[in-house]
Formats: sequence, C-alpha cells, structure tokens
Amino acid sequence: MTILRIRAFKPLLSYYVNHKKIIDRTFLFLLLTGYSISVYQRGTDFPVVYEAGNRMLQLERITYFEAHAFSYPPFFAFISIPLALLPYQLAKMSYFFLSVGALLMSVIWLKKIIENSERFKIPEDSHMSKFFTGIYLLLTARFIINNFEHLQSDMFVLLSMTGGLYFFTKGKNVHSALMLALGASIKVTPFLIIIYFLWKREWKLFALGLIFTITLNLLPDIFFGSNRDNSYLSEWTPLISGRLNPQETLSETDEVWGLTSRMNQSLSTTLQRYFTDAPVITYSDHEVHVNMLSLEPKNVKLIALFIILIMAAAFAWVTRKKYKSRSDDRYLVEYALALILILLASPVSSKPHFSILLLSHALIIASIYHGYLYKGYLNSLIFAFILSTLMVDGIVGIEIGRYFEALGNVTFHAVTAGSLVLIILLNLKPKITGQISR
Repeated sequence: MTILRIRAFKPLLSYYVNHKKIIDRTFLFLLLTGYSISVYQRGTDFPVVYEAGNRMLQLERITYFEAHAFSYPPFFAFISIPLALLPYQLAKMSYFFLSVGALLMSVIWLKKIIENSERFKIPEDSHMSKFFTGIYLLLTARFIINNFEHLQSDMFVLLSMTGGLYFFTKGKNVHSALMLALGASIKVTPFLIIIYFLWKREWKLFALGLIFTITLNLLPDIFFGSNRDNSYLSEWTPLISGRLNPQETLSETDEVWGLTSRMNQSLSTTLQRYFTDAPVITYSDHEVHVNMLSLEPKNVKLIALFIILIMAAAFAWVTRKKYKSRSDDRYLVEYALALILILLASPVSSKPHFSILLLSHALIIASIYHGYLYKGYLNSLIFAFILSTLMVDGIVGIEIGRYFEALGNVTFHAVTAGSLVLIILLNLKPKITGQISR
C-alpha cells in the first residue's frame, strides 16, 4: 500500500470529488483576486521590464550595469515592447495575467506528458488526476507565489521548458526547438537543455534549437540596430561574460544578489554561506552569519565548481544512451534531472527560478503513488524532501524563514528532489511494461 492510498486520504478525496466545481471556482477566484491586488501594489521586478521595452522602443541603451537593472537577454525587452505601449498599471496587470496563462498552459502540457507516460500515468479518473495535480502544484507553490509577487519571468521559462518536452515526446522537432529557444532567449541557462539534446544525439532538434536561439536574439538588432551605434547583443554580452564596466557600479545589486545573499539558492552560493565569513542577512544593527568554517571565498568557489563538474559528469554518464522511442519514460526523468542540475549549477538561482521543479515534483508524487519510492531505505530521503518543503516563511514565520533561506533550504529541497529523481531514473528498466523494478 502506498502513501497516497492510505485511508486518511479517502475522505478528503471524496469531499473534493463531491464539491469539485465550487471548490475549484472559489479557489481560482480568491487566488486571482488576491494576487491581482498584490501585483497592483508590488510587482517589484516589472518596472525594469517595462523600462527596457520603452528604452528599446526609443532606441536608447538598456541599462545592464546599474543596481536592480535589466538582466535579461535583449530579446525579452523586444517582446516587452507591446506592454511598454500601455499605461504602466495596465501593462503590469497584463503581464501578471500572461504569467498566469503561462502557468496554466504549463500544467496542461505537464498533465498530458504524465498521462502519455507508461510508468507515471495517474489513474484515468479525472477527479483523481486533478487531486494529484493539486499536490505537485502545492509543492511548487512557494516558488510560483514568489514569482507572482515580484512579477519575474519564470512562468514563461516554465512554459517553454514544459512545451519543449511535450512537443519532443510528440516528435515535433520544430515546435520543441522553438519552445526551448524561447526559454533560452528569456534566460540564458535553459540553453543547457538544448545542449542536453546534443548529448542525446538528437541532431535535428539541437540544430533547430541553436538556429532559433540565434535568430530570436538577433531580432532586436534586425529591427532597431541600424539606427544605433552599438548592437543590443554587444551591450548585453559583458553582463554574461562577467566583464563588468569599471566606471559603473553594482554595489546595491551586489548587496542583494551577491554570492552570499540568502536570496541566492544556487549550490555555489549556499556553500559560500557555510564556509566563508560573509554575512547572509544584514539588518540595521547587526549581521547574521551561518558559516561553519572561514575559508577564502575563491577556495570555496573552486570546491563548488569541482562538485558541479562531478554532478555534470555523473549526469552525462547516466544519460549517455539514446533511446529508440521518444515516448521512453527515461527521457522524461532525465529532462527533470537536467532542470534541477541547471538550478544548482547556475551562479544565481532565486526562489522563483525553482518553479521549474514542477516537473520533478510531478514525477516524485506519481512515483510515490505507484509505490516506486515507498521503500524502507528511501523513507529518510522522502522525509527530508517533505521537511524542506515546509521550511518556508509562510509556515515558520518571516524571520525563521529567512534564516532557513540562509541555511539553503531551497538548495536542500532541490538536492533531495534531484536525489529522488535520480533514484527513479536508475531504477527504470527498458522494454518493461507497467512498472519500475523494485
């Protein structure tokens, strides 16, 4: 008997089935109303997107090196131009509802991916399917909520990643490559998924993804570059390469997004919080440290790089085979694992970035339901996964939540999720109908 089949869930599921419509509609109404108000008042990251669209429309230089400046590829500013033509508050609300639409479409594609899988399919009953959809959405909720509060771009990245996988499983190279290119043109790190398909010897998909990515990022200069002295790409490239302009300052950005900030949950950053003297939370009258050792930052960075290279090599080894069918469930699991590695290896991974864990959470819940992960030696890992889900400020309070962030609770959550997904992958057997070997 699996965790999700125990009797305690039956009354809850039965109540939901009997009152499904009113529960769904009430929840959706309250959610959208609440976040519409929150976005109207906050949406702290949207101003830079709105300003970037305006600057591109007026052929001005996009500010990349100032505090809280625009940090996306120029293509994202280019597609923000229609929003820049609207009044600010209308543009902000439009951006919010576009993000909601991107999330809903991502869930639809993800449900279809799970339904079409051989081993992870949730029972055909639509009520049961929605119940489990709610569970893996709940696991990802803190990252999605954080995205909506700040109006970041991660819902569009999630859309591109789920769409890329969905169309890949359907054998539609052009659609899949375009979705992946969109993700890589909104944020750089999703391009590593295109590299993953090169490793899997999906030559056509890789070539199309590369061509689409280059084309999309050339669009701003194709439309506006002839009227400017410098191309938008040439102005953006130093930000990615790390060659910052010494005449401009990033001091405020460094304070917020420095490599020791609690807001940054990448693996390298978490290790630096543990093993260097840098403060992780700064108050007006004191600083908070969580370090166990006081090593030189450059040495900790080298250790982090070494760990990341080992993880990348291990991932390359376990995913080295190309499978005969794109419907092979191992593609699904490898894809989820690749997204987790991208989050951990990225220099900057804030909480909204972890919205792409939605796929991993769906696989974990489906595997627990089918009994693939309900083994004695996995109990502690599953417990750690659940515990890391609960260590959020909405449950434990803002101050304690900040301290958990400083300790790398999101990093820990991604590591435990990645460990579970890796175990799922290692237990998948080819050409076996119905179940993972136990």
